[in-house]
Amino acid sequence: LGAGLPFFAYLIGLIVLTLLVGQKLAIPLFIGVYLLRWGHYGKRIAVAYALGAWALLVFFYGEIMSLLFHPSSLALALEPMLPDSVPSWLFF
Repeated sequence: LGAGLPFFAYLIGLIVLTLLVGQKLAIPLFIGVYLLRWGHYGKRIAVAYALGAWALLVFFYGEIMSLLFHPSSLALALEPMLPDSVPSWLFF
C-alpha cells in the first residue's frame, strides 16, 4: 500500500484539478507530470505527449465527437474576460 499511495494521491489531485481548471487542462497536465515522475522521461517527451493529449481531447473529443466536458470553476470566472479573438473551447 505504501508504494501505491503516491499514485492515489495523484489521482485525487487530478480530480481536484479537474474541478478547478477543467478536463482539457487537467488531463494533459497529469499525463506530463506522470511521465516525468514515474516514467522518468525527459521534459521534451513529456511535454510532447501532454500537448498531443491536449490536441486529441480538444479537436477529436471536443470538436469532432462533441463530447461534453465538465465545466470548471476557472472557466466560469475567466470565460467572460477572454478577448473575442481567443476561442474559449480551446481551453475550457
